[in-house]
Amino acid sequence: MVISKTDIWDIAILQKHIRFAPPNQNLIMKFTYNFILLFLFSFYSFSQVGINTTSPDPSSILDISASNKGVLFPRVALTGINDNTTIANPSVSLLVYNTSSNGGLIPGYYFWSGSNWSTVTPTSNGGGGTGSSEAWSLTGNTGTDGGTINFLGTTDNKALVFKTNSIARTRITTKGQIEVLNTNGSVFLGEGAGAQTSVASASNNIFIGLNADYDAGGASHSIVLGNNSRTSSNYSISIGDNADADSSNSISIGRNTQSQGTFGIVIGDNANTNKTGTVAIGKSSQTQGNYAISIGESAYTNQENAIAIGKSSQAQGNSSISFGANAYSSGNNSIAIGKQAQAQADNAIAIGNNIYNGTANKIRLGNSSISVIEGQVAFSYPSDARFKYNVTEKIPGLDFINRLRPVQYNFDRAKYSQYTKQPDIAKNTNRMESGFLAQDVEKVARELNYDFDGLHTPQNDSDTYTLSYSTFVVPLVKAVQEQQSQIQQQQAEIDELKALVKQLLAEKK
Repeated sequence: MVISKTDIWDIAILQKHIRFAPPNQNLIMKFTYNFILLFLFSFYSFSQVGINTTSPDPSSILDISASNKGVLFPRVALTGINDNTTIANPSVSLLVYNTSSNGGLIPGYYFWSGSNWSTVTPTSNGGGGTGSSEAWSLTGNTGTDGGTINFLGTTDNKALVFKTNSIARTRITTKGQIEVLNTNGSVFLGEGAGAQTSVASASNNIFIGLNADYDAGGASHSIVLGNNSRTSSNYSISIGDNADADSSNSISIGRNTQSQGTFGIVIGDNANTNKTGTVAIGKSSQTQGNYAISIGESAYTNQENAIAIGKSSQAQGNSSISFGANAYSSGNNSIAIGKQAQAQADNAIAIGNNIYNGTANKIRLGNSSISVIEGQVAFSYPSDARFKYNVTEKIPGLDFINRLRPVQYNFDRAKYSQYTKQPDIAKNTNRMESGFLAQDVEKVARELNYDFDGLHTPQNDSDTYTLSYSTFVVPLVKAVQEQQSQIQQQQAEIDELKALVKQLLAEKK
């Protein structure tokens, strides 16, 4: 059925004529008017109704067409969301336009849901809603109160679930827990976090930060925190801007840190390691030997089992140890302890400030400025007869001691420290010292064919002559024994001469 503007106008004219017709004609015209209406609406009761259109949409019961006019629904001033008196006993789905702001309502279209009035038009924030509550807009909201009334969430004891593509991704539980609902048990927070991670092969990871672990591949059970930080192996931890833990069970903490060896630990800005079981702690510290340790800013090791502790300390020999700022050990099994201490030969030990030892199997204790080495007891030497062999008593005594030349002297400490390549030059003193000249001792020992172990001769261009004065005790004891034997022999001769003199004196009487 189609009702045009002309039809509506004709019905309106007919209705007017009925209203002003004479009484004797009024009854006839009313009958005719009602008959026409009854005919029209009963005849087309099962068709679509079109107003101002000749082709109402088949899916509609009423199709109103207009290009410059609208439809006005009843305008009602409701008193509140539960108002059922302004309109008595409203039917479910009853539609009105509310004109008031009573009871928290806002002007707009409302429908009766059976228990309250619900909005069906966008609110001031652009969304739809129920009752007086304003909806959250997809393009931003204004006028919120910081969570007292306006909030995003639930009002009952139910979890809040967030979905994408109709799949639950995140859930906030009723206890306030945030659960990330990935099928692989991983957590990705930050733009690009885990973007290249294979969900099929990687699991139980935590990636937080811009592009965190952007190419984790198949790493599992790993933790990555920081901008562009990454890991590519299982059970690893990477924390810091551009931190990188590339091997399994490795830890990398700090900006631009790199832990590229299994079980490696790296902590500090630009610190790195690339071997197994290593530790690098401190800014720019590096460990490049298996099971080595570098601790301190710019500390460095490059051999197995080496340890460097202290700013700019270096241990570059297998199993070498450097302890102290700028301490340096390059020989295998060498030890350098102290600021700028250096041990540059195998099994060499240098202990002290600015001390150098470049001779294998030698211990250097204290620099050239040391004047006293003190202890509660004297040094002891292994002297168990059970471990000695080729025992002989061919030790020169008086011949050796009598040829020695005791002297007094001033020691040129500055020249000595420069010759032995010590970093700092010691200052000379006016202190007189007593002793022997090592070259004199060497000459006497050679003349007597005596392999004297109290004398150390230079082994390289930075080594010097040294004397172990305590070792002189042995030839001294031998000399005393020889001297005592001579004394005893002389005493026997004296006793014999005394007896002879006594006898001669007795005969003269």
